[in-house]
Amino acid sequence: MSIKQRHPIDQLTIRYARRFLVCSVTYSVIVAGFTLSDYGGLVPGLASGLQSLVGLFGTTVMLLCGLGYWMFGRSRRLRIRHPKLIAVHFWIANLALGVGIALQGYFAMQDTTPPAIAKAIPIALSIAAGGIFVINVWRSLGSTPIPNSVDPVQHPPS
Repeated sequence: MSIKQRHPIDQLTIRYARRFLVCSVTYSVIVAGFTLSDYGGLVPGLASGLQSLVGLFGTTVMLLCGLGYWMFGRSRRLRIRHPKLIAVHFWIANLALGVGIALQGYFAMQDTTPPAIAKAIPIALSIAAGGIFVINVWRSLGSTPIPNSVDPVQHPPS
């Protein structure tokens, strides 16, 4: 069954799953670029901080969330109950990464140690994004399946 023949909720879920997977690959390329730049490149010393933030969260968690949403979108029995939360999750996760990368880059260029608040902001955003994912999946697993029919009126068999 192609994506256009699926329920609109499944289409949205698969669309955001693809975005998560693309971001995962993008963050992998970013990590590789900054790691190589540490050997004579842009900002010496920046790679070690970016490897932990972008490498762990950006690549692994975005990949796992994308695969999780992909499986929900392909399932015939389960549907995400709140598909708009997928969009919120996606943007909060990317905001956490962007803020984390910007702060680490700024403090690496200044050659100073970042204060605790600079580390806490991306961590708090990452925890919020993870919480949204867990709540969305948990509520979807504990509910009854949505019928495949997009038509709200059920017609009796003739």
